Amino acid sequence: MKTAGIIAEYNPFHNGHAYQIEEVRQQTGADYVIVIMSGDFVQRGEPAIVDKYLRTRMALEGGADIVLELPVLFACAGAEYFARGGVSILNSLGCVDTLCFGTEQKDLSDFEPAADLLAEEPPAYRQCLASYLREGMGYPAARSAALSDCLDTDISFLRKPNNILALEYLCALKRLDSSITPVSIQRVGSGYHDHRLTGQFASATAIRNSLFERNTGFQKSLASDALHGYMPESAIVLLKKHFDAYGPLCIQNFSSILQYRLLTIQSPEELSSYFDIDSFLANRIFQNRFAFPSFSDFTELITSKNKTRGHIQRALFHILLNLPEPEGTAMFFPQYTRILGMKRESSGILKCMKNSSSIPILTKMADAFKVIDASTLSEGQKKAACCQLQQTTLSSHVYESVLSQKYNTIFRHENTRQIVIL
Repeated sequence: MKTAGIIAEYNPFHNGHAYQIEEVRQQTGADYVIVIMSGDFVQRGEPAIVDKYLRTRMALEGGADIVLELPVLFACAGAEYFARGGVSILNSLGCVDTLCFGTEQKDLSDFEPAADLLAEEPPAYRQCLASYLREGMGYPAARSAALSDCLDTDISFLRKPNNILALEYLCALKRLDSSITPVSIQRVGSGYHDHRLTGQFASATAIRNSLFERNTGFQKSLASDALHGYMPESAIVLLKKHFDAYGPLCIQNFSSILQYRLLTIQSPEELSSYFDIDSFLANRIFQNRFAFPSFSDFTELITSKNKTRGHIQRALFHILLNLPEPEGTAMFFPQYTRILGMKRESSGILKCMKNSSSIPILTKMADAFKVIDASTLSEGQKKAACCQLQQTTLSSHVYESVLSQKYNTIFRHENTRQIVIL
């Protein structure tokens, strides 16, 4: 039995994602495809356009066999942490043969020198990185410059979004000394950040923009009309049905909650306790906290040359969702995995996972903490697992709260949500 893993957001699921799953099966001969998917908040520091359960159903109807949730601490984080979280779960399952991901650069051997360097972080590299950081460069730019200096080769291809993630996946595999084989699926169609609906493979960014544009004035019934040809028909049907009761969420919908959270902050030091917020950013946020027109405008206000917009948005959501800087080795890796959905005919991979996984596999939220407590994890790992689960559950409740208030629907508690089964 061959099993392939994919780490994704499916925000939302589109033709490019369906193509990737099909290519994964063809290139690897995989009997099963396991997807590690972001929950209700995603890597670029935004709420998912629709909730994780709907995106899970889209993924299953689009070819995935089972979907597992990436805890929010890793999902709403920079590329390194995002990749580490997803790869760690796949590695912990003990039954995954390949990790497949999209790249703009087909040949993975081009990535190897940089991946080896980052996995080892020799003194020369660390010194070079520190030097660029002292000059005021942001971390991504400083790391790129340090890599270029140490490798003495052109690494400009690593600046492309999918290649950045590919490099992090390779680094994570090396650091874990994983037996999982990386496989590149060359990206087709529009670029990651392309805002236009063009060709057969439009970007998720373009699709989200189209949904928001057409949702103006609550014209929800029209929201997905422009998406035929860019999303699988099954995904469009699900989206239309969802929009009968709900609509999309965007970063602006969380403005009031963020403003309230900022008003409770008493000092820059308090801000520095949150994940991915250094003293420089803490001071900028604290000094400008009363000048808050909206989430997006506040992000723009505190963005600087050494802090990207994505970094700022993630940091603000870490405050909003109460995600502190991780403490202890165990918090740097997911210590559980939760099933969001699966196909009935894929029960074979579930049995394999349960027999080989080194971390608890959660299927019923009401029993989740009991399952963690009864697991073979160390006490430190159990504590980390409970903390990661609490963080992820809170984030989903915050998402659901905003969704239910905006669209005047009943709040759905995580303990009442069922695994999506096709």
